[in-house]
Amino acid sequence: MTDNLIEAVRFSLDDRMSVWKQGQSTVIATPWSLEDGTPVTLYVTEVDSGIFNVSDAGLAAGALADAGVNLDSSAAGSSFELLKQIAHFSPAIEAGHWDIAVSVAADQLGNAVVELSETVVRTEGLKALARRRPARNFGDRIVKTAAEIGLKIEPRARLPLRYKNATRRVSYRLIGEHRDAYLQSITRAAVTTGYDHARALFADSSISNTRKLTVVESGVQLDEWQYEGLSEVSKVLAELAMPAELVQLAS
Repeated sequence: MTDNLIEAVRFSLDDRMSVWKQGQSTVIATPWSLEDGTPVTLYVTEVDSGIFNVSDAGLAAGALADAGVNLDSSAAGSSFELLKQIAHFSPAIEAGHWDIAVSVAADQLGNAVVELSETVVRTEGLKALARRRPARNFGDRIVKTAAEIGLKIEPRARLPLRYKNATRRVSYRLIGEHRDAYLQSITRAAVTTGYDHARALFADSSISNTRKLTVVESGVQLDEWQYEGLSEVSKVLAELAMPAELVQLAS
């Protein structure tokens, strides 16, 4: 059963991916897509013997610009640069350019394509920084508040776990001048599952509770046992208390 499932998933992914040559590059339309349905398309070019440049050719930056995000601003620009820098490969393009790109050996190409595709998708979390975009949801309010305070923002960040080389995704990583924190949100739409998820995530991480923030959307009333459970593994904040905590993080 497991082998059949894996093959079915592989077939589906292969079916949603296209590869073709364009000049000196190989173009890969990946199975990932942006909010508007645009496929995440990457360009692979051999730049040296056995060394390849993998680039989104400005796709992520263009999507943010189309949404009204000014990447030359300190808030958006610094967070975009952060997302580029955390790729687990050598950067292929220097700071100040808006391509997301890495340089890898041939045997790392598969991992590079997956990681860059994920990074492109994750940049959409910065759309909340568009001046003309109203805060549509709790996530947008978190991003806007953090940016206004001067924090770098990493959407869908990897939280390090206590187990060797293990990580899991959290809502955001927020980075100040001297320290960072991982934030998991609990929304009105999913209080019970939000509690379960935040509790499990933070319980499996051995970093300090002061760096693990569970932020509860306004209108959510946690049961006393839920508050106690989350407090054992993180710092629990109501949405209205979040700005003051983030100001301390930025200092």
